[in-house]
Amino acid sequence: MRHFAATLWVVCLAFALPAWAGDEPSESDEGSTEEPSGSEDAEPGDAPPAEGDASPEAAEAAPAGGPDVDPEAAPAAEEPAAEPEPAAEPEPAVEAEPVPAPEPAAQAEEPAAAPGAKGTWPKLADSNPDGSPTSTKASRPKFTDFVRSVLTFYVGDDNLLAGNEDGSPVIGIGDEYPELFFEGLNAEKRKVVTESHLVLYGKMPGFLPFVDTEGAFVAEFELSRDPEDGRLVSSFRDDGSWLAVTFWFNRLKKGKNLKLTAWPYSADRFRLGYLYDLTWGGNQVYADNFGPVPGFKLHLDLERFYAFFGAKSMPRLRADNDEIENYWGVLAGLGPNVWFGPGNKMQLRYDIGGGYYQRGTFKQDPFRSTPLQGFGVSQRVLLSYNNPRMGQTADLRLMKSDPENRRRASFVPLYNHGSFGFGVSAEFTSLWQTLIDPEDLDGLVFDNGIAAAVNAQVRFLKNMRVGVDVVYRDVSFMLFNVPGLTPYVAFAEDTLRKPQLYGALWWSYYIEKAHLTPGFVFGLMQPASFQAQEDATGNRQTQVIREASDYEILPVGESPFTILSLKASLQWNLSHMLAIIGEVAYTQDFNVTKVAPGEQEGETAERVLDTALGRAVGLNLIMQAQF
Repeated sequence: MRHFAATLWVVCLAFALPAWAGDEPSESDEGSTEEPSGSEDAEPGDAPPAEGDASPEAAEAAPAGGPDVDPEAAPAAEEPAAEPEPAAEPEPAVEAEPVPAPEPAAQAEEPAAAPGAKGTWPKLADSNPDGSPTSTKASRPKFTDFVRSVLTFYVGDDNLLAGNEDGSPVIGIGDEYPELFFEGLNAEKRKVVTESHLVLYGKMPGFLPFVDTEGAFVAEFELSRDPEDGRLVSSFRDDGSWLAVTFWFNRLKKGKNLKLTAWPYSADRFRLGYLYDLTWGGNQVYADNFGPVPGFKLHLDLERFYAFFGAKSMPRLRADNDEIENYWGVLAGLGPNVWFGPGNKMQLRYDIGGGYYQRGTFKQDPFRSTPLQGFGVSQRVLLSYNNPRMGQTADLRLMKSDPENRRRASFVPLYNHGSFGFGVSAEFTSLWQTLIDPEDLDGLVFDNGIAAAVNAQVRFLKNMRVGVDVVYRDVSFMLFNVPGLTPYVAFAEDTLRKPQLYGALWWSYYIEKAHLTPGFVFGLMQPASFQAQEDATGNRQTQVIREASDYEILPVGESPFTILSLKASLQWNLSHMLAIIGEVAYTQDFNVTKVAPGEQEGETAERVLDTALGRAVGLNLIMQAQF
């Protein structure tokens, strides 16, 4: 009996030794670096720093446009040091553990057994025998947070040549930055803005070895000041929260894939078109809508070819019966993307996309139950050399936590692609919508809008860049979202419409040692205009249309004037997050009017040109931080 008891004691000791030999399991494995193979996801303790916390060294070390360096690869590199441990604990021994063993000890040993499952991650259980969730890393997603903020301090005067009586206050501190017509062509927001983005991003491999899942809560908080009374105005909104599942065509999870992305609140970043000012199909494509519109997108990426299909749905109140109905929009597109030449630095791509929307119903009889329809096609051809960022619009991408966001947050220009590069793109968009026929108010017609743009740039001497932008937008395109100059009514045949056409030539040079970037922009614009039908005297009333919500009525008999603008700037980078920018601008725009009272008592007021504001010299000083 003694021999039997001794033997039993030795056997129990043999089973217990492996657990004692390993690291003592803690209540949480938050700081552990051991992970199942096939997953590069780091735990919250090992997650990469938030984009706003990225150091200048990290931003400079990763060349823009080059191969992305996975910030989560560092924790994975420590795994080999921990791999020998499971060898001391044979898996069958864990399964054969005696039943009398205390239950807490068995649960404590479970995390230590997880590293032994390398290569079989999808087969790990996601719950304990009692049904409670496991606390292993395989059952919890990687979670990162990304906060990107922009703070802007602005001092300036929009016109040093005019005074208070002409509607131009003296130089002061504010946020009413006078943006010129060629600025912000490829961006959603103006240069002078104070806002913060909060992105809570999570990623986790799927149960299948070729599946990845992701999600991001994206919130935007913006501050501004009312120019009339100085009150602080704030807004908080969703800026494209999304969830996605990626089906890879191989277990390495690289290259070809099929990705399903869904926006539960706002799919405004899912649009057609390429330069931001020429895009369409966002939230405001639905008539009189200023709220978010959800949607989804299915994207097939074959590396040298892509195709996508998506849809949006907007509940609207029908004008005929005051009942809610869902109105759908569908979007699709495809295109090849070919890299060739020495080092595969030459890129040639063709993109085409189209969409169809039911945008609500008309508000006038007899069409109150008739859907307002809109559809169109956008195309682009792009050729670039050593310029991988050409043609990319940051405001149309998903917001997530990745190294690329960190590099974009830096104020310092990163010219790491070589001493020479160029790019040229040309795009064309044609839109149609159903509007009421002004000649027959009981009929509908299709109104066509057209937009086009050519964008070219060249980089030489490493840090010098020269570019030109040419943009064409006709009146129907500019008023597509309204819809129409007179809402829901097409243009009469005997009215005259001139398109908006402008060109801008720009230059900049980054002086590395001094961290200075001088720049210069010169632009000319023929503004879009609408001339109404002739009156009894044969004259036409002319409206200058700068944007869909920016009109200027000219005096009778006057024609639109060409607008000239130029700006010189000097940017001083004090760090990767803060810069001071000085600007001097000159604009000649005589399409500015005012209502002048009659010279004598009893005479009616009349609209005249405001020559005092026809020429403007602006002075701007901007201090801006991005982090």
